[in-house]
Amino acid sequence: MNKNIYLVLEYDYQYIYLPFVSLKDVDNYTVGFDNVLDLVATTGSILELGIPNNEIVDAYLSETIDQIADDTQEFSKRYLSIKYRHDDYNKLALENNFINYINYNLRKHALDEFNGLRYVYDNYLKAYVTNRELLDSDMSKIALLYLDNNYKRYKECYYILKDKNIKTKINEKHLIYNDENIKKMYEEDKEMLIRGTGLAISELQDYVSKQNKGRSK
Repeated sequence: MNKNIYLVLEYDYQYIYLPFVSLKDVDNYTVGFDNVLDLVATTGSILELGIPNNEIVDAYLSETIDQIADDTQEFSKRYLSIKYRHDDYNKLALENNFINYINYNLRKHALDEFNGLRYVYDNYLKAYVTNRELLDSDMSKIALLYLDNNYKRYKECYYILKDKNIKTKINEKHLIYNDENIKKMYEEDKEMLIRGTGLAISELQDYVSKQNKGRSK
């Protein structure tokens, strides 16, 4: 099965990994949850894994099955961070934060903090800046050329800035946790899991059943 990214659920005695079509698809699923316990417990319930919630350890993303036991990937590739509800960043606000950041830090260290930014910067200078100083408008253009409406770059940019305690406006959802809404959210989560993986629940259950053979649950 050739999928692009995996959501890994880590328990005390085993790993469960689910194949998603793309980074954006897995984020569209995880952004519906408040935290790791909410994510793993609900996913386990949807798939009827039968693993006690007190065995939940962690959840993270992996680009290959070979690395599912490596929970440090997100620190070298920030776009692999799990996007929870409190990370549902406003795209325009993120653009403005990024523009402001490189405007003040480009010549110091920003070129080396964002993978590929130096390449975009050098090419921009060659094409548009000769015999003059860089302007604020140039910084805006460089930032947007770098982001290039690329989902992965936007997400990585968000987490790099977050690591620097630069807050980005979040698209907040005001939720009321009553029985009716909780049931509705559960069904929405189930639908997003199906849509994100491209697999029916029964197919996901079969996919999971082939994992961790011979290991205790």
